[in-house]
Amino acid sequence: MASGAIPAFGSFLQVGDGATPENFTTIAEIINGPEFGIKSTMKDVTSHSSPGGFMEKKPTLQEVSDIPLSVNFNPVGATHGYQTGLLKRKKNQTLDNYRIVWSDVGTTTWTFAAYVSEFKVKGKFDEILTADIVLTPSGAPGLV
Repeated sequence: MASGAIPAFGSFLQVGDGATPENFTTIAEIINGPEFGIKSTMKDVTSHSSPGGFMEKKPTLQEVSDIPLSVNFNPVGATHGYQTGLLKRKKNQTLDNYRIVWSDVGTTTWTFAAYVSEFKVKGKFDEILTADIVLTPSGAPGLV
């Protein structure tokens, strides 16, 4: 049977403008990520009658995991910089809508609201200027 594997290359992350209807702009020069995951808070429900003395757990609340990504950083770039980009969103602590468009010919998109919780610029004299960014989601994602 042939593999149904989909290359990650060609996936992209977009940020919304808050308008109605909302327009999304692709974040430029992503070189690593985005990574996306959903996790559950697990609570211990072990009692003296738990079979075999093994711990029992139950899921309670769910959350979207932090979403790390790295970019070739352009300090004045429209999607990176302080005027209109992710750095501005970090400084202003705004909750914005984001969308991941996976590489399967753009047919699968996942949306979520998030804050830019970390923004770390890196650059050694003999390397490319990059930034490591973390988006911290809030609320339920839309998975289409």
